Amino acid sequence: MEIWAVVPAGGSGSRMHSAVKKQFLTLADGVPILIHSLAVLDKCPGISGIVLVTAPEDRETCQDLIRQAAITKVRIYADAGSTRQQSVYNGLSVLPESCDYAAIHDAARPYLTAEDLSRVLADAAEYGASCLAVPVKDTIKIADVDGFIESTPDRSLLWAMQTPQVFRLDWILPAHQAAATAGDASCTDDAQVLEEYSSYRVHLCPGSYTNIKITTASDLP
Repeated sequence: MEIWAVVPAGGSGSRMHSAVKKQFLTLADGVPILIHSLAVLDKCPGISGIVLVTAPEDRETCQDLIRQAAITKVRIYADAGSTRQQSVYNGLSVLPESCDYAAIHDAARPYLTAEDLSRVLADAAEYGASCLAVPVKDTIKIADVDGFIESTPDRSLLWAMQTPQVFRLDWILPAHQAAATAGDASCTDDAQVLEEYSSYRVHLCPGSYTNIKITTASDLP
């Protein structure tokens, strides 16, 4: 079974309100977020290669950082699209024919552990599609258009999605192709793309609360 990772890293990081794109911001150890996110994939023996999806103007910067960090598995680059869905689809489209599974991981999730990565890869091999996720801790409310509470879903059934999200390539690629053809950029993760554009089911693999996505400046500390 050959597994490749697809890492969309073409976002502008507008919610970070930083002059530097968030994937290039450094953490306390002086290492950029992007390199942290790639390093755990690079070291995983189950990952055969990595496709990095970037804005064309950022490719040289990425290549320099990857060279400095001695990351060896980034073997293919793809151009980012105007939406995350388009970027992931571009990355999936250039995977080699030998690839069986795609592990899609956010460039801004630098604290993925090797243990969680190994577990979700094994889970995907069993179910065909698996995503890291954690049970929701807070009470969640559904609001109406006027901002009033409409209902309270059962918290025991709610999970907060993370990445990697791992899929059989012959499941997720046609689903992304259908979403791209429909011009649908509404899906907020790849599991939703599979939900909306296929009949396949996605299994939830318990992850870690430390596997956060850095989105705003308040996430950096």
